[in-house]
Amino acid sequence: MMQDIYKVAVIKPGIVVRDRFGYILDARSTVTLISGGDLDIVVDTGVTDERDAIIAGLRRYDLTPADIDILINTHSHIDHTGNNELFSKARFIGHESEDWGTLPNNKCDLIKKNMEIYAGINIIETPGHTKGSVTVLLLGLDTNDLKHRFAITGDALPIMDNYLKWVPPGINYDPKLALESMKKIVDNAEMIIPGHDKPFKIIKGDQRTAEYL
Repeated sequence: MMQDIYKVAVIKPGIVVRDRFGYILDARSTVTLISGGDLDIVVDTGVTDERDAIIAGLRRYDLTPADIDILINTHSHIDHTGNNELFSKARFIGHESEDWGTLPNNKCDLIKKNMEIYAGINIIETPGHTKGSVTVLLLGLDTNDLKHRFAITGDALPIMDNYLKWVPPGINYDPKLALESMKKIVDNAEMIIPGHDKPFKIIKGDQRTAEYL
């Protein structure tokens, strides 16, 4: 059976800024758009003051927040959920182990295991950063129409350095589980869209080499 292929684009890259002691001064998540099969999906929504940047990013693809069919949060931290209310018409998907507070009034699906949410778009459990952290896996086309196996990881794999040095996210509740989740990610994808860094491509998985796009 032929697998659906989707266009994948970063609407807004994530960042993390640390002081010289390693303490986080600022953290803003990557916001990713998946389009195809008459479906538009946004993964994570950054922080509140990035609203205009997200709207402008969607406009580049002739979309508005009202056009988004599905909103996925990789986990419930505020730097990944700050603009969820923009997508009031979207079906919301997140893991049931996360603390979502007051859920939106639109359709909500709290998942509790790996699942295919649409043809070829899979959400897998990648705990470690939080108990309910998830990663979105799919076969997709980048902005140059090249085909890749994508992983949109949130903070299960927040920056490329975590992959290169093979260290878990600095904020985690279980470092061993976090490393197991990172292995699950890199075993299933070569194009990584991390939670707080530019997208990167794994060149040689067994040697932990990668390059930014």
